[in-house]
Amino acid sequence: MVDVKSVMNPVQEIQIIIYDLLAEGMEINESFQVAAIIERLPSMWRDFKNYLKCK
Repeated sequence: MVDVKSVMNPVQEIQIIIYDLLAEGMEINESFQVAAIIERLPSMWRDFKNYLKCK
């Protein structure tokens, strides 16, 4: 469960930033949102990150 916490914190941070931008009326491309979240994954998840980028 330790790994889950280390992944969720950065993802939640980016989700809050995206929500704040949307609340200000800015539109953000969904692909950009997904890419930002994928990039926040830890480096030890490199293979999974590459898999997600190819989808």
